[in-house]
Amino acid sequence: MKKRTKLKDIKGWIIGVTIMIILVIIMPWAYWTNHQRSINLSERGKTVEATIIKLEGLKKNKMNLKYTIKGKSYTGWRDDYSNEINVGDKLKIVYDSIDPSNFKIIK
Repeated sequence: MKKRTKLKDIKGWIIGVTIMIILVIIMPWAYWTNHQRSINLSERGKTVEATIIKLEGLKKNKMNLKYTIKGKSYTGWRDDYSNEINVGDKLKIVYDSIDPSNFKIIK
């Protein structure tokens, strides 16, 4: 019976360490990456028109956008919480001139 308790304690310790790794390492890294993308967009962003090519999600608020830069097409997913979007609608986006796959919708 004591062996089972030790096994539960070890499993609990492993779960606790895993959660700490996520909180201490991965979360700040994710924040920094997102922050860096925002900085890149503000420093070297260019504006272009994108077309909604697909809507998904329960409320149809996840949209797939397509845009073309220098003859090359790009697609990317973004969430939008307005209910007034349809496939075929045009939106303005700002993209990173060095990494055109990095973009955000201009509201």
